[in-house]
Amino acid sequence: MPASPPSTPPPGTLKLPAPPAPYPWIWRCHACRNIYRLSCTRRCLECNHTFCVISSSSSTSIPPEEESSSTSSSRRKRKERGGPCEAEFDYAGWAAWGSYRRRTHEPAGEDAFAMWAPRTEGEGEGGWMKVDAQEGEMVRRRKERLFVSRGHDCWVHCDYPSECRHSMYAAFMKGMIA
Repeated sequence: MPASPPSTPPPGTLKLPAPPAPYPWIWRCHACRNIYRLSCTRRCLECNHTFCVISSSSSTSIPPEEESSSTSSSRRKRKERGGPCEAEFDYAGWAAWGSYRRRTHEPAGEDAFAMWAPRTEGEGEGGWMKVDAQEGEMVRRRKERLFVSRGHDCWVHCDYPSECRHSMYAAFMKGMIA
């Protein structure tokens, strides 16, 4: 999965207008509230905190049924610390870019697994739009079958980090794989 804005397609590929560049994957340090690109650093340059997604206190927190009013001060302390760091990923932007990349680089007639399509003249001003719900569901199922059969290439078929793993887990939960 590319960590920086995508490059232009090689010469001789299908001429489609590129979607807007996706936003970078960013995170906010919960200790000092500074914002960084995840592709640049996982350590806060201000307070030396390392990017975290799960609060260290969550594993030792008291189950809700055992909490009493006396624990409100400990809950307040956890809230003051700010909990885990926040992260923001542009799923829609990277999905549009993945659709564009597959449409322009795949041989003609091959399935591009595109969840986004370029707008035509009658659909408003340029740019890209999400495909209709019915087509989107068909694409999602085809991608899921591809991921489950392990016939995919993450660089080609995944629109965001671990998309294939999330799809395989969902298929496992539905009983599609053992």
